Amino acid sequence: MNTLQDRMERRLHQINASASILITAGDSPLFSRDEDTSLRAASVIKVPIMMEAFRQHQAGTLNLDNVQNIHPTETVGGAGVIHYLSGKQDYTLRQLIELMIIVSDNTAANLVLEAVGMENVNALLKQLGCEHSVIERFFMDSEAIENGLENWTTARDMVTCLQAIYEHHPLFIKEDQMKMKKVLQNQQFKDLLGSFTSSEEIMTYHKTGELEGAEHDAGIFEYRGKTIYAAVLTDGLSRNQEGREMIASVGQWIAEEIAKD
Repeated sequence: MNTLQDRMERRLHQINASASILITAGDSPLFSRDEDTSLRAASVIKVPIMMEAFRQHQAGTLNLDNVQNIHPTETVGGAGVIHYLSGKQDYTLRQLIELMIIVSDNTAANLVLEAVGMENVNALLKQLGCEHSVIERFFMDSEAIENGLENWTTARDMVTCLQAIYEHHPLFIKEDQMKMKKVLQNQQFKDLLGSFTSSEEIMTYHKTGELEGAEHDAGIFEYRGKTIYAAVLTDGLSRNQEGREMIASVGQWIAEEIAKD
């Protein structure tokens, strides 16, 4: 049988890398592999940063419509657009969240993380039950990396975050969940889980992540009342392209799975 499980097993044999993977339809796992193994989180850890910002906004301790004045010294390289734009730049925290997710802007992520507080994001992760995830440094902070600090997560923890956004949860009101879903839906990096072309009816809400040797994507697939959560994290790749191709294949297989009668 050419099931999702069979396809995943064969594909994983073809790459020489660490992987933490969980694909589940509600509470029914479709595939899992080392789902509690911590890997470098890359930009998928921006999802709980967004969640903490919305949580604080709902609690009245943070105003997402406050304008942030970005000084050139606050910009960092890597993914995103802020670093490359000239002139004065002012954004609301809400716009910075959008940039942090849809184009994975690292400057935006650092500003949002500073606004919400690293310790508060880590507290939220614990409250959600994400026991193997932690943020230890800001993005593109080479000095922190040299000092042994890193951001970590697992496939299970990323699925837990996505479920807290998509399903009823005591920490988030439905209106904010819808807003977070919309941000994830507007993801511009579509060459991983979102690369399938089998059906325009299948909606995806996801966040990618990339470091040298690591490729991640975590998302929600939605089709005619059915939902599949997927987190595919890889690290130790000899070529990042191997990870991108593997995750794109997984996205196609999930699309086929969810569209089954």
